[in-house]
Amino acid sequence: MDSILIVGTGALACLFAARLAAQGVDVTMLGTWREGLAALRMYGVTIVQPDGKQTSYPVNVVDQTDPCVGSKYALVLVKSWQTRRAAKQMADCLNEDGVALTLQNGLGNYET
Repeated sequence: MDSILIVGTGALACLFAARLAAQGVDVTMLGTWREGLAALRMYGVTIVQPDGKQTSYPVNVVDQTDPCVGSKYALVLVKSWQTRRAAKQMADCLNEDGVALTLQNGLGNYET
């Protein structure tokens, strides 16, 4: 896997983004929280080890689906109330044969 789209910019999204970026995967994060997007653009994602060592990785950060069109792989890491919007974004972003994996908790994700 050369690249992946991560929908969401919360704690779990950043964890997965950092772990994937650490392995050389080109990560694009799609989100709506302006302050979070600004911080990700400025600092990237950071892994803090148990010994306190910190390593930061740059990621691509977008707030519109246009730059994401043609994505082959996506991780969806949003709150349950954001699932409907994320599904619409995936319809715009993913290739016809693209794969999205949702890693969500909360009630109502399946129904949406």
